[in-house]
Amino acid sequence: MQILRQPTQQDVRAFLSDTVQPAMEKIAEELLKNGVQAKVERMSEDKVQLEVIQNQLRDFVYGVACTQKLVPDFALANTALPTSEQAETFEPTTYFTDGRKGYDVQSLVESEVLADILKQYERHLSLSLNADASLLQHAPSHR
Repeated sequence: MQILRQPTQQDVRAFLSDTVQPAMEKIAEELLKNGVQAKVERMSEDKVQLEVIQNQLRDFVYGVACTQKLVPDFALANTALPTSEQAETFEPTTYFTDGRKGYDVQSLVESEVLADILKQYERHLSLSLNADASLLQHAPSHR
């Protein structure tokens, strides 16, 4: 994606196909090789997710969805800004089923998406082993 113009929905869809989904598939493949059940699903053109199935614990889900955002009026009125051409913009935003807030990943390359997924999975596993978080791990998912 380019930083000097607003990403379109098509840009984000291409990012999901070309960067995010391949990273997820590499991780799922490695997990499967090590006996961990994982799958990647393209939920729609605007959404892809990696799910790691966990017995007796909440499954780990790392998803990325195309999110539409409104551009603030002041940015639209400022002709000096290169991204002020449309009233809306799109960004690839992560989502998780444990209720955490997602974040924009459009500036990441595939290797950084891989690292981000692994970081979030490690966090998930760390919480799973924490007795203080047992209620969170056994609660229903926030889907």
